[in-house]
Amino acid sequence: MNYLTPARLFAPDTVNMAGVKMMGGDYNSKQLGEVMEKPKITGSAVGHYRDICSGSAAVVFCVSINHSIMMRDQFRKEGYRAEVVHGKMKQNDIDAVLRGLGDGSIHVVTSCDLISEGVDVPKIECAILQRPTASLGLYLQQVGRALRKSEGKDECIILDHVGNIERHGRYDDHREWTLEGMKKKKNKDEQEVVTLIRECPECGWLLEPAQRKCPECGCHGNIKERVVEVVNGKLIELERKAKEKAEKKAEEKDARTAADYIKIATQREHELGWALGRFKHKVTIAHGYANPETMEEKKRFCDRYDIEINIYLTHGLEKAIYEAWNLANR
Repeated sequence: MNYLTPARLFAPDTVNMAGVKMMGGDYNSKQLGEVMEKPKITGSAVGHYRDICSGSAAVVFCVSINHSIMMRDQFRKEGYRAEVVHGKMKQNDIDAVLRGLGDGSIHVVTSCDLISEGVDVPKIECAILQRPTASLGLYLQQVGRALRKSEGKDECIILDHVGNIERHGRYDDHREWTLEGMKKKKNKDEQEVVTLIRECPECGWLLEPAQRKCPECGCHGNIKERVVEVVNGKLIELERKAKEKAEKKAEEKDARTAADYIKIATQREHELGWALGRFKHKVTIAHGYANPETMEEKKRFCDRYDIEINIYLTHGLEKAIYEAWNLANR
């Protein structure tokens, strides 16, 4: 028997959380407020709601009272009936807003830590995540507001603008639960600076925090944190996102020559370093052409991969690819 409403999940590029510290097992609320109250980050929430599930009963999970008021005002400007609930309101006023969400007289409720737990409004059809959290429990509580079964509700929508799905996984993933709890830190005042994304400077490959060597091009260089702007970011349904990623991988696998990688890089608006890194990986790892030594080997190498032999012999592989890049992008 299914106890939850099937959900469609939409997720963006991860919001850059560098500099937001951890306190008490979650992100510092004050610093979160400063990050999330910038219009350039929150500006797409109303647009995605309008495009994907306009008019449905929705809850926006915010990080501060100011943030929740700002989000309410943005929805109102687009013509939606929106209200805010927060801890400084009287309980009767909160109950009236939630009744309105349940009976359809209110489209959207923006909330600061009030609807995450202990609220039963089965009519909620959409959860809009605007509050990054390191707490798996809080994330599941927020998503769970939209998963309740209700008559006439065949599916619900999760619009994750802050990377919580990437951080914690899907709500329906199998998890091993334990009563042991979290291990305590040696220093109770210890704060952890969170780095979510790092980027290889050679080929642009996105790396996990612990990786010191790029698995794609082998770079050992100064792997740096990548600042991700979500100003014009578009949420992508996760099933489609996985399909598109597989299609891109297949396209790269079929690429053979430097020109093939340059074409892909141009179509995807990547830099030259991406094409160079992918091509080097192809010829050195996949086919074993690390450094052709004899003139005949060099000629075969250039013929096989459509490289201009004169430039290659005079200036090397990188210069030959650089010239091919310039020719392709004139």
